[in-house]
Order: sequence, then C-alpha cells, then structure tokens
Amino acid sequence: MKIKALIEKYRLSDDEYNDILDQFIQSIAEMFDMPIAFLAVVEGETQWFKAKFGIEATEIPVSDSICKLVKETGNVIYIEDTLQDERSRDKLCVTGEPFIRFYAGVPFQLQNIKVGSVCVMDTRPRVLTPQDVELLTKFSQHLAQCIELIYANLRTEDEHQLLNNSPAALIRWQAKPSVSTSYLSQNFSKLLRVDIPEDVSLFQLESCIYPEDLDGFMFAMRNHQQGATFCECDFRVVNRGHSPIWYKLVSRGIFEEGQLIAVQGLLLNNAEQKYLEQRILETNERMRLILEASGLGTSDWDLRNDNMRVNNRMCDIVSMHPDSVDTSMMYWAQLVHPADKERMRDAIVDSLINPQTPLDIEYRLQSAAGGYRWVETYGKVVTRDKNGRAERFAMTHRDITEKKLSDLEAENQRRLLGFTNHA
Repeated sequence: MKIKALIEKYRLSDDEYNDILDQFIQSIAEMFDMPIAFLAVVEGETQWFKAKFGIEATEIPVSDSICKLVKETGNVIYIEDTLQDERSRDKLCVTGEPFIRFYAGVPFQLQNIKVGSVCVMDTRPRVLTPQDVELLTKFSQHLAQCIELIYANLRTEDEHQLLNNSPAALIRWQAKPSVSTSYLSQNFSKLLRVDIPEDVSLFQLESCIYPEDLDGFMFAMRNHQQGATFCECDFRVVNRGHSPIWYKLVSRGIFEEGQLIAVQGLLLNNAEQKYLEQRILETNERMRLILEASGLGTSDWDLRNDNMRVNNRMCDIVSMHPDSVDTSMMYWAQLVHPADKERMRDAIVDSLINPQTPLDIEYRLQSAAGGYRWVETYGKVVTRDKNGRAERFAMTHRDITEKKLSDLEAENQRRLLGFTNHA
C-alpha cells in the first residue's frame, strides 16, 4: 500500500488526531529533556509534521530533512553533533533556524510500512545511551498503537452514525451472569417505535414482540445458547399507537472458549417484504384456483437441479398420487409414448435454445390407470443465466384425450362415409 493511500486510510490529515498526538509528542520531549520533538510523515517530496512540540513549521521539503534518512534506511539515525556529520551539516535546519545541533530519529510504521519517523532534536550537541534509543523506539511503537486505536474509534463512530441513519437498528445482549440487554443503537426507539428505559439492561425485546411470533424469537435465542453462531427470525413488534410492524432479526452469537458470552443482533424493518410476500401468496392462490377451474396442469422445471415440480391436476392427468411422483425430468420423459419421444425431445431442445420459440406440442403420456392420455403442453423458458443458458422452464398441460378420441371418431366416420360414397 502506498504512503498516500495509508495516510488516507488512517485519516492522518484529520484534526481528530491533533490534541492526543501533540500531547504524546510533548511527553516524549519532556522524557528526554529535549526542546523539540515531532512525528514526521514523508510523502513524495514533502515531509509534514503530524504531531509536534517546540517547532512552528507544518511541513518542509524532503531535501531539507534529516528524517528522510530514517525512512530510506529503515534504521535509527543518531547524530550527536549535526555540524560534525556530513549527512546533516548542510541542512537548512542546521545552518539556519532553529540551528539544530543534535538529532535522533527512529522509524515509524503502520501495518509494517515505513511512514516516517519519531524524532527528538536539540540546539546543542547531546549524547543518548543505547537504553535511551531503545526507549525512543518503544515510544514510536506506542504512538503507532495509539493511532490504530484512534482510527478504530473513528471507524466505530462512523459505523454508528451510518447505522443511526439507516433503516436498521443494533441490539446486543450479554449472556452472563444472566441474559440482559447491554446495548441499543441510538435509532432503536425511533425505528421500532418503542419506549426505551433509561437503564437499557431493563429493556426486554420479547415483551414488545407480537405473542403469535414470540416462539420464533425464543427459538433463535435457544439456538445461540446451544452453540449456533448465526440465526434469523421474523416477528411483529407491538408499538406505540400503531399496527404491529414486521421486523427481521439477524443475530450472531459471540463465544469465548466455547461458551456464549453475548448475542449481537441487527433489526431490519421487514414490513414491505412481508407485504410483498403476502401479495405473492394471494396471487399464487388466485392462480391456483384459476388453473384448477380451467383443468390445467402445471409444471416448473429447475434445470440446474433437474427438479420438476407439478401441481395436483398434472398428477390427476396421469392418475398418480402427488406423493408417489418423482421430481426428475427423466421420470416424466419415460412416461412419453415411444412414438412421440423423439418429436417431444426435439421440441423441448428447440425451445431451450431459442428464446423466441415456445414449446407447443401434443403427445401421449402413460397413465397409471392403464393406457395413454393425450396431453397438450405449452411452455417457455422463464429464467436464463448470464450466458443465456436456460435455468427454469414453466409449462401448462391440458388433457385433450376426449377431444382426440372425438376427432378420431369423426375422422373414422368421414372415411367410412367416403368409402360408402365411392362404392
């Protein structure tokens, strides 16, 4: 990861860091009795001071920096007298204000990437012991840990802010010594339209759940206690002066040494989905009644799993009980009359390959009651994958046996009449 990307990730240019890091750097300066200390970050041709004590500058060119030696080498740079060291004697900070005569810098890293250095400086020559250098190195490591903690806190605040403005609420239960609510997001009361006591540990979500839906919630909680990590359940919440609203709870068990210590849950307003599900159920029921009244059989072929679902009317056509019907396409294919198999196969393949070609065919199916039934089938592909391959094939089936027999009898009568007239 490049330095710039790392700076942006940790938001090092944000003001949230300033006070804490400046205090940290001041403590380093006081610890070593130095008039100047800073955290320098080197990016491109610029060195800027993320935290500082004893200097006014906010940034300097890298060409004027002694700290670039730390970043380039990855080593501690320790100069007792800058005027006597060729690496530093010509630097502007040595030849001009603030006339630095002593420098010590140790690498500063984030995610094992050298970002800059933690430095102390003085206007007179100084000597540090190896123990002093080791201590300065530890300070640099602690400073990195401090930034990690600040960054984690900023992320948590961002997540909470995002959550508080979202159509979801967060709840957390502690499992020991007894199950009780330990945290509720700020938007919890607004989203669920329930009153929250000042002491959140007194809040019991189960007391707000519609009685008919309580079993699902309690089942999920018991599953966590028995070792389940993730659970989902839907329930309605009885709220202030409103009709019950559907919510979905997605919960995660948190375990320590195999023991449940907490459960964290995300509550989502599920009213719209439940409304759509109800509308779909009602529509499906109306379609079922219409199909039953029309005498049509239906089938839904899942090609990926070779699963053929048929309705009761389709089973009636072949005189089979729904529980005895196999769900594979091969099962239904073997019921097709031998004289119709090739024609049936070609028609299905043509419809699967060509989106504009529906299946429209008359053929015979073997009946469990004996003999064959004439069936008229109309079908088409209703779902294809991104490559155009058929995934689902929906069909309707109509028993036309009586019509076929009637047509056959009429044809026989016509032929007989023609033969008589010819004679």
